[in-house]
Amino acid sequence: MLSTGALRGIPPTIFDGEHAELQQFLCEFERYQIQNEGIDLVDNPYKQVVTAMGMMKGKKVNRWVAAQLKKMKEQVTVGTLKTDKHLWDEFEVAFTKAWMDSTKKQDASNHLQNLKMKGEDLDEYITEFEELMTIGGWDEKSEATMILFRNGLPKHIHNACMFREKMPSTLGKWQETAHEEIVR
Repeated sequence: MLSTGALRGIPPTIFDGEHAELQQFLCEFERYQIQNEGIDLVDNPYKQVVTAMGMMKGKKVNRWVAAQLKKMKEQVTVGTLKTDKHLWDEFEVAFTKAWMDSTKKQDASNHLQNLKMKGEDLDEYITEFEELMTIGGWDEKSEATMILFRNGLPKHIHNACMFREKMPSTLGKWQETAHEEIVR
């Protein structure tokens, strides 16, 4: 049962369109959502988007927020349910795309393409890889991303994974198989 009670916790800092503040806002908003699980205002995707938009103010973002709100209302008018998770997912992608510092994205993408695992610290490599993948806008399901991951592994781990009876076919499977090889 969803509550309509007061929201808990400290709301995110108002996002005013400063590219450098994007990640901080998303992190703070995610924390705010977790603190308020069970409350309709953050559990309902439509209201979740409107809540996030309410925390965006300023000359740089006002027109963008108005356009996104109009787009979402049109989706609902033509039959998308207000409880459809895609409303939030589409908003989050559009928000990130619109406000991501383009040089940061390019820098992350370049770093990802040259990333190599250091020593035997696979967990650190996976963490850095996933962070750069997200910032750089790489799709974790794409073959290109999987190839970047496996090519960043040390040769002995890479080869051990490649020559298994069943070669890993997803990024997640590559990560899992690499863990298994390190434990051996």
